[in-house]
Amino acid sequence: MSNKNRVTIYGCGGTGISLLKRLVRTDLSDFAEVYEGYVDGSRSNANDATIDKDHWYFLEGVDGAGKIRKSNYNVTDRSISDILLRIKPSELNIIIFSGSGGSGSVIGPKIAEALFAQGKAVLFFVVGSTESGKATENTLKTIYSLNDIGKKAGVASVMCFDDNENNSRNEEVNQVMLASLRATLDLYSGQHEGLDSADVLTWARPVIGAEIPAQLTLLDITNSREDAEDIEAPISVAELYGDDKPLNGTIKADYNTYGQRNTRGKDSLYYVIYTNGLDKLLAGLNEKLSEFESRRASRERMSKSTIPASSDSEDDGMHL
Repeated sequence: MSNKNRVTIYGCGGTGISLLKRLVRTDLSDFAEVYEGYVDGSRSNANDATIDKDHWYFLEGVDGAGKIRKSNYNVTDRSISDILLRIKPSELNIIIFSGSGGSGSVIGPKIAEALFAQGKAVLFFVVGSTESGKATENTLKTIYSLNDIGKKAGVASVMCFDDNENNSRNEEVNQVMLASLRATLDLYSGQHEGLDSADVLTWARPVIGAEIPAQLTLLDITNSREDAEDIEAPISVAELYGDDKPLNGTIKADYNTYGQRNTRGKDSLYYVIYTNGLDKLLAGLNEKLSEFESRRASRERMSKSTIPASSDSEDDGMHL
């Protein structure tokens, strides 16, 4: 019997499903055991020949959301219990989704809401986008939703976030997300000296370990000690030491846990949960959204001045 820890990973919507598919195709033999689940409001992201009903769940009676987050909210809300019955959670769960779409950005937070109610640890891996006004608005609303559901449940929502901007960084973002996901599975593998599952679960729940108020937090994972130390006022830090174990002690934080790899030939990794810079992230998204809104307002003014309303009461609206 394996003594590895288990992580359930929920890939929600097109982006989440795509990233999870790519993740499980990589070599995960040295990491935590993965139980993957794919949840979507459309079958367009699935290959019918490879669908395993124990790992896939499709919202009933819908076919996508067209980037309108509220369109499938009710059916998502009704489906959460069934989703968790089919794709059973673990003590540590990862939820992957796009913040800019209409399906994953609702499914992911709703799953998390239910997992928080069960006392499970959750890490969010979220891809934002600003290629349009709707995508930017959705990304902002999704981040606010994660903050709200965490506060409501009395937990910290821990979010690993990257922005593909105007669809100009898609593959770069994918690689960052995949590397971060693999690093998280490495941390929670249960194969490291001095780093047991309780240590990692406490790190992942800063309200318990660091004793902070319930709030939204950010997660950065890096193999650079200098980059980790540059993060201002870290809240919860996990350090996994490899061949390049530092000599200057652990990173100062409200909560810190660390362990040593039992195998040689790998570098150290640093997992930092923090809030500094979250305000800058939100301000940047709000600024981009304001630019789209200003452009829309200018377009509407121009349209009105170019084609004034007809004053002829008998005009039937046809211009022949």
